[in-house]
Amino acid sequence: MVTTNNKFGKIVLLIGGLFLLSLMFMEGCSKNSSAEKKGNTSTKKKEITKEELTEKLKKIDELMKQLKDENPSVHQTAIETLKKMLDEKEIKIGERNPEAMAYLVRGNINIDLGRYDSRKYAEAISDFDKTIKLEPKCAEAYNGRGYARLASIPEENWGNPFHVLGFDELAQRDKVYSDFNKAIELDPKYALAYHNRGYAHIKFGGYPGGFHGAIPDFTKAIELNPKSPISYASRGYAYKKLGEHMKAISDFTKAIELDPEKKYVISHYYFRGEAYDSVGQHTNAISDFTKVIEFNPEYAEAYYARGKIYERLGKSRQALDDFRKFVKLQPDSKKARELGSKYGDKVWR
Repeated sequence: MVTTNNKFGKIVLLIGGLFLLSLMFMEGCSKNSSAEKKGNTSTKKKEITKEELTEKLKKIDELMKQLKDENPSVHQTAIETLKKMLDEKEIKIGERNPEAMAYLVRGNINIDLGRYDSRKYAEAISDFDKTIKLEPKCAEAYNGRGYARLASIPEENWGNPFHVLGFDELAQRDKVYSDFNKAIELDPKYALAYHNRGYAHIKFGGYPGGFHGAIPDFTKAIELNPKSPISYASRGYAYKKLGEHMKAISDFTKAIELDPEKKYVISHYYFRGEAYDSVGQHTNAISDFTKVIEFNPEYAEAYYARGKIYERLGKSRQALDDFRKFVKLQPDSKKARELGSKYGDKVWR
């Protein structure tokens, strides 16, 4: 996990990265797949590298050519290969259009590649468009397209309720909600679609409903998939932004319990630490920020947050130790300059 100066950047690490992984577990377009979808926010899958994703993209492109081959033998071989690829993602072809399923898989690959090249989100949207054209009732395609649209929007104003959306952003926002709403209409038990719609509420800040609007969607996602740590963590973040810190603490605690591989607990501990600090539970807050540092000694914000608590408690030596570590990790940040103005050479030793 990387550190960031941007508060909203942290929520990308907490939420966005997990959604990218969970999208790789989509179960296809079956009307009867809701029960299977309960587990589709699993975080146990090892993250795929850019090189591996690029290779998968080449394979699916070649496979799509074979699916259009008029030679029955080539076509059937392509079908069998596609089935194996889909089995890896727990997707079943059934009687669905093989070409549609191939576009669905390619759309997911392009979404993950979007982490490295944002232009890939547009390609993912195009793939899901083609899936929908061939399989108009494919809930997963609407969900995937909604997420690709959401991920393609610049991060600068994520979650900022005072940001005035421009015309293009307004149009994109409406399309995002339309896609998630359609996915839920097609499959009312689709946990990930509720989850992603809640994520959209957070990303768009006050448009519409903002953090208040996110709570019911994350709650529904939890109801459908009670073992998903990211749903609890996301709802906890929304509660924290609304000032409901005890509810946030409860959700982050549950998220930590449900993340056995501890892959994303850094964010959970960090945000819970902030919530503890907000309600005056300084010992618990210090403990959580210390946990973050144990997981990642270069997580600058944890040093700063812990240092500020020590400062308020009058523990100057511990505070300065943390501030020194912070400015060493982020010497050009605004906070580092402010600490320099306040403490002078003491923090630059």
